[in-house]
Amino acid sequence: MRITEIVPVTKAKYRVVTDEQLAFMLYKGELSRYRLKENGELPAETFQEIFKEILVKRAKLRAMHLLTRMDYTEAELEKKLMKGEYTPQAVKIAMDYVRSYHYLDDERYVTRYLSTYQGRKSRRQMQFELERKGIPRELIRRGQEAMEDEEGCADETDMIRQLLEKRCRNPKEADEKEKRRHYGYLMRRGFTSSEIQSVFREYFSREE
Repeated sequence: MRITEIVPVTKAKYRVVTDEQLAFMLYKGELSRYRLKENGELPAETFQEIFKEILVKRAKLRAMHLLTRMDYTEAELEKKLMKGEYTPQAVKIAMDYVRSYHYLDDERYVTRYLSTYQGRKSRRQMQFELERKGIPRELIRRGQEAMEDEEGCADETDMIRQLLEKRCRNPKEADEKEKRRHYGYLMRRGFTSSEIQSVFREYFSREE
């Protein structure tokens, strides 16, 4: 393997790029320790030592540090680690490591997320946000069904009504433009058209 580039990223950190499309970060002292230079050879045994003793250990520590600060889904954590350029294989080992100790568990993440936002966000909005975090749809569906079995299905018309009461305190004075604005807002929050229309008929026709 040949080193094609050694690019400074900070005063102390450098990106090492090889002719095998591998890129990884090392500190200046590590470059000296392993005698790495642009257009120089990187023997397999040297790379394996760097991989095991530096990149894998650093990726594991980074994964643990991130998870102590906040919860991540598997997809989010993998993306975060890949930005650190530890090499894909080192990231995989770090992911397997935190997964094996149940520090990383998408099923637990879904349960915690749904428990936090049940009754505050619509079912569809929660599904969309979890999918955006990289959670498989089937896992979200199972989590929602389990939550509804335990706590019952949240009444989304009540949530719509509460949001309307906050956003439109004088329903009798609301014109069609304002109603359309509220309708669009509720649709973007993931509520269905039939639910919104049902609440609208009651809310905007009631007596003061």
